[in-house]
Amino acid sequence: MMETSLLLQFFVLVRLL
Repeated sequence: MMETSLLLQFFVLVRLL
């Protein structure tokens, strides 16, 4: 499930911003 990993990474990035 690469899609889940991508979504997770996106969320982490948004949190960092």
